[in-house]
Amino acid sequence: MLISSAKPLSLEELLDRVIQRRPELVRPVLKDAADIIMELIEQSLSNGREVSLRGFGRLIPRRYPPNLQKKFGLLFHPSPKLTAKLNK
Repeated sequence: MLISSAKPLSLEELLDRVIQRRPELVRPVLKDAADIIMELIEQSLSNGREVSLRGFGRLIPRRYPPNLQKKFGLLFHPSPKLTAKLNK
């Protein structure tokens, strides 16, 4: 299911959609799981490690040379599956 609006999807809206699809899941447990996943992604990126999400893409941390104002950035490489969905 693709999201048609340009409005950003909040964590609460994401949890609502997951619960609609899987009503047996308990919201507090689902929220804790989402928080843990986000924390692990954050830790991996801050340690300079790439994060790959199957069917979505790869987040690759990039460090810039000291002479630039920018110190850190992210490159995103979408998966072929995501690219195909977006190009429909």
